Amino acid sequence: MKIKAILFDFGGTLDSDGTDWFTRLYKAVTERVGYIEPDEFQRYADKAACDICLLDDTPRLSMDGIVHRLCEHIHTLMNGKNACVTNPSCRACRNRDNLQCQQSVETSNSWSVQEVAEEFLAESRKFIERNHLVLRKLQERFRLGCISNNWGNTAGWCRQFRLDQFFETMIDSTVVCAVKPDQRIFQAAMDEMKLPPQACAYVGDRYDCDVLGARGAGLTPVWITDGRSGNDNDLSFLPRRIRQLSDLLDVDWE
Repeated sequence: MKIKAILFDFGGTLDSDGTDWFTRLYKAVTERVGYIEPDEFQRYADKAACDICLLDDTPRLSMDGIVHRLCEHIHTLMNGKNACVTNPSCRACRNRDNLQCQQSVETSNSWSVQEVAEEFLAESRKFIERNHLVLRKLQERFRLGCISNNWGNTAGWCRQFRLDQFFETMIDSTVVCAVKPDQRIFQAAMDEMKLPPQACAYVGDRYDCDVLGARGAGLTPVWITDGRSGNDNDLSFLPRRIRQLSDLLDVDWE
């Protein structure tokens, strides 16, 4: 069936070229404090993301408000652990069996929430503004929409960045009570657009929830990836891959 609609993830897709939020935040923090185990930072970030779900005003926050709140919670969790950051230039730090390295530094108060959040948001705005032109051109050929695992804010963020002028539907996981890769979140968008899955493509940066989720729901998945994903060599399924949103203008959908 001919593709009639293209649906987009938000974070990592519309505001970046395939780099997810936590990877970007990890880079910003480690540039300021030194090396942190990626899995350790991911645990802080995951808990922070869950914690802010419990706050009543979270669904009403702008993207700026969410990014600042997320950074605040990550900072608090890191400081609460009184964690150490290993020095990547130190041999003892690189030896996981050596627990006596004296060249570690405490992370407490060693990075600015305001600085990291504002840097993140400035970068996001540049990508979103650049992608306006792409979405405008795509709108001439396709119906467009957005599906995001979010805190209830997706439609508000689309309005904040004037993306709502392009999208017929703006689906949020918190609002529909289904989280990608759950097929129900994709179905919610298709129900609103009154289209079958075979007529829809979905563009996202996460292989696990975006690519496999879209595929499971019957949509044509398009993976926007910065090339650093561990799934790059997964030969069990090879979706269409792009490096930036403008690549969609050259895709042969037949």
